[in-house]
Amino acid sequence: MNWEHFNNYFDKIYIVTLPRATDRQEKIRRVLHGLNFEFLMGADAKDFNEGDIESRNIYSELLSKKNNRYGKKMKPGEIGCSWSHRMIYEDVVAHNYKKVLILEDDVTAANNAAETFHQVIKELPAGWDLCYFDYNKNTEYTIGAAVKQWLYHVQKLFGLIKFSHRTIQNLHARKFSNHLKTAGYHDYTSAYALSLNGAKKLLSIQTPIQFVADHLLAFAITNKIIQGYIAVPKIFIQESHGSEGTKNSYVQ
Repeated sequence: MNWEHFNNYFDKIYIVTLPRATDRQEKIRRVLHGLNFEFLMGADAKDFNEGDIESRNIYSELLSKKNNRYGKKMKPGEIGCSWSHRMIYEDVVAHNYKKVLILEDDVTAANNAAETFHQVIKELPAGWDLCYFDYNKNTEYTIGAAVKQWLYHVQKLFGLIKFSHRTIQNLHARKFSNHLKTAGYHDYTSAYALSLNGAKKLLSIQTPIQFVADHLLAFAITNKIIQGYIAVPKIFIQESHGSEGTKNSYVQ
């Protein structure tokens, strides 16, 4: 795998991991050999107390319930994951990095990743904030998707859903160019490019922590707070998710 375009394009490449995830770190050094990345040692749920971080205004249980679709508070692992990604946003802003790549420690390159990336960066418009290189759900705007969208709008009118009408309107990805779609409401924070402007906005929303990491991105994109896209086809694949669901996940 030739990582030259990645190394030249980004000011910094992060891989989110945990100190105890040495197995993943060893594997990803082999899998992504040649990519100029640095590990970001994230927040491990085993090492913090929810009451303590709430008293320090790092996390808000009240806001996490308010922003959750079902009114549930975040799980400790979800808090840790969100905190870890927020650490990156803080670092991007502190160092004024213009564009960065954020990966989690369980990704691998998709087929033709280098060529797809080369095309994607040529098609990204000025002012982009975020581009998913891996993602899940709501990638096609079909007749079924349009029906679901209409039902969500009706549910919103009766106060039965927390999504804003703007989020519902922008729920699904739409074609933008040959290798890009405008992003909708997607799962995963396993691989995404982020601009300085995008990092500033995400950091502002996530202070204190109140969104599950991937829901933060989806909320900001579908409410048009940041300008988001998805790469087509995917550039990275998250190995801990598959047909059998989440497996070997330090978050779950």
